[in-house]
Amino acid sequence: MTFGRALRWLAPMAGATLLLAACPAPGTYPPGAPNQQCPVAGKVRFGQTIGAPRDGGTRSHEGIDIFSDPMLPEGRPILAAESGRITRAQNVGGNSGGTINLVGDSGRLYIYRHLQTNSWVGRVQQGDRVSVGLQIARLGSTGNASPSAPHLHLEIWSGGSYGSGLVNPLPWAQQECNGTAQPSASAPPPYNPYFRGMAHTPNGQGYWLVGRDGGVFSFGNANFYGSLPGLGVNVSNIKGIAATPNGGGYWLVGSDGGVFSFGNAQYKGSLPGVGVNKNNVVGIEATKSGNGYWIVSRDGGVFSFGDAQFYGSVPGLDMANPNNIMGMARTKSGGGYFLVGADGGVYSFGDARFDGSVPGIGISTNKVTGLAIDKSDGRGYWLVANDGAVYSFQAPFHGRASGLNEPAMGLVSTPGSGYWIWAGDGGVFAKGDAPFKGSGVGLGP
Repeated sequence: MTFGRALRWLAPMAGATLLLAACPAPGTYPPGAPNQQCPVAGKVRFGQTIGAPRDGGTRSHEGIDIFSDPMLPEGRPILAAESGRITRAQNVGGNSGGTINLVGDSGRLYIYRHLQTNSWVGRVQQGDRVSVGLQIARLGSTGNASPSAPHLHLEIWSGGSYGSGLVNPLPWAQQECNGTAQPSASAPPPYNPYFRGMAHTPNGQGYWLVGRDGGVFSFGNANFYGSLPGLGVNVSNIKGIAATPNGGGYWLVGSDGGVFSFGNAQYKGSLPGVGVNKNNVVGIEATKSGNGYWIVSRDGGVFSFGDAQFYGSVPGLDMANPNNIMGMARTKSGGGYFLVGADGGVYSFGDARFDGSVPGIGISTNKVTGLAIDKSDGRGYWLVANDGAVYSFQAPFHGRASGLNEPAMGLVSTPGSGYWIWAGDGGVFAKGDAPFKGSGVGLGP
C-alpha cells in the first residue's frame, strides 16, 4: 500500500470581532440568575461570535457558536442553561433547524438552534417547566450548520422574547463551560477527512480506498496499480476514485476536476483540460464500458468525457440550485445516473428511475453523504448519512454503520445486493452480501 503525507487539518476559520460595547466583563453576565449551567455538556470550544457578518454582510450573527471538543461525532447532551419554561421545541427548518426556546426564571430568553432532529422528543415539549442542567436535546447540525461541524448556536435576549435586547453570552459561556474567561474567537478547524473515496473489484471480493493525497490502499483481490505519492505528485485535494469494469485500473479525481489514470484506465480528459475552472468537484463515475467517465461538482454540474453521455444536470433543471450535491451513481445499464444532495434529495437523469428521497418521507436533514444503487436487479438505491444511518428506497435494508469513530463519507454497492459504508478514517462497514476485506484505519497520516 502506498500513501503520502498531507496536513490533517485545514487552517482554522478566522473568528469575527466581538461587539465590545455589548460585552459585559467576564463573570458578571448574566447577573441575577440563582443558578446557571453551560448549555453543552463536556468540554467545548467557541466559534463565530455575536455580530459576525452573514450572507455577504446583509445580516449579522445574533449569537455564539459552541462546538463540542472533540467536534465529532455529534450528539453531545444539550442542557437547560437555567431553570425556566420551554416556549418552543420544534424543527423550524431554514437556517435554524431544530430549535428550542427557553425563558429562564431571570426573564431572559435562551434560543438553541441547529439541534439534532427531534432529539427533544420524549424529553421536553412546549409548556414544560425545566430545571437548570436538565438534558433537553442533543447537539446537531440541522439548518444551515455543516454536517462536518455540528454545533449549538446560542442566543440570549434580555427581554424574554426575540428582538428584545440582544446580549453577548460569550464571557459567561466561557466561564460556565470551561472554567475560564479567556477568549477563543476561532472556530475549530473544519473536518478534513483523509479518506475520500472507495471502489470495488468486479466480483466484489476486494476494494480500493483513496486518500486526499492520492494514496491508494488495496484490499482483498484488488490490485495496486499506483498512486500519486508514488509518482512524486504532491496534492491534497483528491475527491474520489472510480475503477475500470474489469478491475484492471482506476481513475482519481481532484477537487479541480483534474483526472489521474492508473492501470488500464484510459485518460479521457479533465476539467482543467477543457478550460473549466472549478474547485468544488465531489466525485467521478465510470461508464459501463470503461471508455469514459462523468465528473460531478457540488452544484450538481455534470461533465462527460469519453463515451459518457450527458443526460442532464441540476443547474439545468427549472429549480433553485441547491449547491449541496454529495455524489453520483450510474444506473446498472449505464444509460443514466443519480445525483444526491446533503438533504437526501435525489435527482434522476437518463434511464435512472426515481424511487423516493429523504425529504419525500418527511425527514429534514443535511447529513446525507452518498448514494448507491442496488445492482441485483438494477432497481432501488440506498442513501447514507454521516452518522451511519441508511435510507432504503425500493432496495432491501441491510443495516447501518454503528460504532463510527469518524463520519460516514459514502457507500458503495456490491455486484449483488449489499453495500460497504466507508468513513473518513478509513473504517469499512460491510452489509448484506458485502465481504469485509480490511479497513484503512491507522493507514492515513
